[in-house]
Amino acid sequence: MAGFFTELAESFMPSHWDEISQRSASQGISFFTKVLLLAFLVMILLAIPSMIKLPATISEQLNKFDTIQLSGDFNMSSPIKLPKSDPYFVFDTSGAFTELTTERILITEDKIFYRPLFGTHYVNTEQLKDLKHNRDNVKRFLAALVFFVLPSILFYAFVTVWLKYFLMILTLSIILFVLLDLTHWRRTWKELFLAACYVSTVPVFAEVIVGAINSKLLVPIVSIAGLVQLYLAPAVILCVLAIGAAMCVYSNKEEEK
Repeated sequence: MAGFFTELAESFMPSHWDEISQRSASQGISFFTKVLLLAFLVMILLAIPSMIKLPATISEQLNKFDTIQLSGDFNMSSPIKLPKSDPYFVFDTSGAFTELTTERILITEDKIFYRPLFGTHYVNTEQLKDLKHNRDNVKRFLAALVFFVLPSILFYAFVTVWLKYFLMILTLSIILFVLLDLTHWRRTWKELFLAACYVSTVPVFAEVIVGAINSKLLVPIVSIAGLVQLYLAPAVILCVLAIGAAMCVYSNKEEEK
């Protein structure tokens, strides 16, 4: 890990860009991936106060409800298990499951069992119909449900952002290669790809951390299928820094001649 922070410091030093440009493309991808992991870690640490306040926030929102009308008739021949082996979640109204064993969430005909970290808790489905008198139980259940779902959301977000930036870096390096090839500042594609990877720290941190606080500050420009959001500010920062890094590589090469 110490090696990564050394790389991180070197990526902000123009004098090191000649050496950085000699590294392999896989090293550039590895660096960019570690930067993204660090950004997500910082975001999670910054979100801890909000997560601590989550039960109170849920309780405040539940005050907007007096009752919820739930209706349904489920007849099952066998339980639904996710995943099939060593299930994390079980939905069963057949009576095969009546209490939690190794699962985290069990939904039966009349109860919802869940295990946050230690101990087993449950909410009667009837309680959901009368939030005014069962708000504390429902609040604890919804807070636990959020924590259960959060790892999946973070994993999806990480993969989405990684793919988006990889494609941005790849596209940018190709465009710069074509444009610079028409000038005396021409560089190899690998050098430009590495430059884009190693200058990704600022735009990645901006998108992950600032985006989690207020994404409008990043200037959204287009949404792809409602799943991937492209932002103007990080894209411009990436382009400017990549061009600057390419110029540093060219300047360092010229000084060596």
